Amino acid sequence: MKQTTELPTQPVELPKECFGVRHRGLIKLQLGKKSYVPVHTGPNMLNRMKAKGLNDMDDIADHLNAEAHITKPQRLAMQYGSMWGFDTPKATAEFWDPKFKKGEKVGGSTITIVEWDDEGKQWIYATDTGMTLTETDMTAYANPTKAEQ
Repeated sequence: MKQTTELPTQPVELPKECFGVRHRGLIKLQLGKKSYVPVHTGPNMLNRMKAKGLNDMDDIADHLNAEAHITKPQRLAMQYGSMWGFDTPKATAEFWDPKFKKGEKVGGSTITIVEWDDEGKQWIYATDTGMTLTETDMTAYANPTKAEQ
């Protein structure tokens, strides 16, 4: 019998608007619009954000969105939708949600860092044992085949 994975019945809704990052600048995104609006980040705002330990636009966008209860997967879906349209699987928060979470125990290790690699277009995981793995590698590590055991 073929095994299937059930999708959640209620997909995570995307916000009406959120902050994003484009060309290393802060942008404002609106749901359903294939466009963005650059946000002016003057020295006062940047200094306030640096005082909070936020050193790049990605951190700043995530911080501002978190204040409005918007998650990183929602932001990434909005950024994708603003460029390629909101009618694709990549314009959903579920697509961008990492398979493994920070603090989760996997194969004898604990995940300490979960980061999106913009260049490789994949989730990267670091563990308390010093390993750095892609999502594909982490899945294999979490589910070793009988030959590897």
